[in-house]
Amino acid sequence: MVVMIGGAVVCDAGITAILTSIIHNRDQQSGENSRRIQCTNKYMSTCGVSEDTQIRLLDYYRYDDTELGNINENEILADLPSALREEVIRHFCYDALRRSELVNDFSDGAVGSLVKMMEPYLAIPNENLSVINEDCDNMFVLKRGQVKCIDSSGYENFLPLGTLIGHIATSSTHALVGFPSKVLEINVLNGQGFRTKYINPYIIFTLGSTSVRSSVKKNNNWREQILIKTASKEVKKIFVTVRSWKNGQQHDTIGSSEVQMNMDSTENSFKVVIRDTTGKSAGIISLSLIFRNMRRHEVLDTHERTAVALEYCHLYCLSRCKFEELKRYFELSNSDSNLNRLLYHSTGQPLHKADVNANFNDLCEEKHRACNIDHSKTDNN
Repeated sequence: MVVMIGGAVVCDAGITAILTSIIHNRDQQSGENSRRIQCTNKYMSTCGVSEDTQIRLLDYYRYDDTELGNINENEILADLPSALREEVIRHFCYDALRRSELVNDFSDGAVGSLVKMMEPYLAIPNENLSVINEDCDNMFVLKRGQVKCIDSSGYENFLPLGTLIGHIATSSTHALVGFPSKVLEINVLNGQGFRTKYINPYIIFTLGSTSVRSSVKKNNNWREQILIKTASKEVKKIFVTVRSWKNGQQHDTIGSSEVQMNMDSTENSFKVVIRDTTGKSAGIISLSLIFRNMRRHEVLDTHERTAVALEYCHLYCLSRCKFEELKRYFELSNSDSNLNRLLYHSTGQPLHKADVNANFNDLCEEKHRACNIDHSKTDNN
């Protein structure tokens, strides 16, 4: 009996200590947040920072304090063993990179090396991740948040999660297939039969390696027109996925389906049954699909696109320089010449073919001169 009482007292003391520690940490963090905002306000008022910038700064602190809970993703990943860090980033980035034309010639291991080099990035509302006719030094994989994409004709669409963003990605598609000449016009007419627990549903349409999504449906009005511009001469099937946007950031997959196109008909109408992972019907979407030639006002004059963050967006970032360096390394590693690999390892820098040939010639000349010196010494003796 005494032992049981003693154990209860010890247990109660441990729980009390834990709760006290939690409350203390929350109070300390709250004090740090308050101090940070006060210092920022004083700095901005002293320096005469514009009111608009002040509002944006304070909104960022609100987001960091309330929605993120002051969690720094970079610090968390830095504390993880390299294998676990890679596993986390791989979960969000690997598929996006693997299905891109950008890495068609890369092995799975090479794509994994790209994943290791990616870093977390937080985009603020209205930040341009890429702009048409402006240098784009990074490429991004969208982890969460809403990003709007605008092509050179002015057409806008929303990007689904897992999209690869940046001029370097779109340039690889253009180099492989050229400019699009056809349009798959998708008219969403209605959605019905979805459970009420799936609030704020939205639809992802996938044609080949291209994916676009609808707006988030916050009421019963599902009507929307979405265009997919493609270089394909025909469309046999598209994939339809319906997801639920919960709490602004969390997404649940409701179900998916595959739609077969009839190329003999100018317009295809479907009632698409969306099935969950068990194969049961999760709802029905009414679609009208038209595969047609691109109209004059829809024609593109560049592969580049402007990508704008509509809210705080979490992405993973890889610089163009790092990508080009790694790509060159793998090209040299696959080369038949051992000299190329040795030169890369010795300098640590990517080498152009002309540089490799020049270095090769220099090495040959040095060897030839050394041989002549040896011969002259032998003759003198």
